[in-house]
Amino acid sequence: MSKKDKKEIILNDRNVGFGESSSNIKNDEKEYQNYKDRLKKITVNEINNKIEIMEILYNIREKKLYRIDGYRRFVDFLSQFVIGRSQAFLYLRLYRRVLMGELNMDEIKQIGFREAYRKIREVDVKKNRSKENLIKPLRFQLKNQNSYDFYKKNAKLTGFILDRLFLQKQDLLKEFVNEFESSRK
Repeated sequence: MSKKDKKEIILNDRNVGFGESSSNIKNDEKEYQNYKDRLKKITVNEINNKIEIMEILYNIREKKLYRIDGYRRFVDFLSQFVIGRSQAFLYLRLYRRVLMGELNMDEIKQIGFREAYRKIREVDVKKNRSKENLIKPLRFQLKNQNSYDFYKKNAKLTGFILDRLFLQKQDLLKEFVNEFESSRK
């Protein structure tokens, strides 16, 4: 036999092992649907439990109720429970956003905790970017070490001088440009 004759593709029947009669198929479909419905209920209950945990943790932390049991810090209180520290603080951040009106509970239920946290992180990043100075810093090299030391120590003064020179002292700037051009020749 040649190699061409040995190559053979075999496809398995995917329905093998399941009931062959239509009543068994219907029973399997009902059972499958029942499992899916139970899974949805459990998931909804789990999300509701997490939301309740968010509210409880927020109230305990804000009112400092953990001190009643002798805990000095909220983190010490958390160490006695199954909930992890990072998870608890995630819940607190989300609940604060709910109270601020940036998120609502239905939205958290629909998109989930991770996606809700990702959403508020993106909002925070956008806010931080808008606060930053959008003008990129200059980079240039000075020939004299003393002038470098002076300008390095007084960076804001350097920026002020350069802005003032450009905006209000155009004649002096042109004089410097002409002097620079003539020295390059």
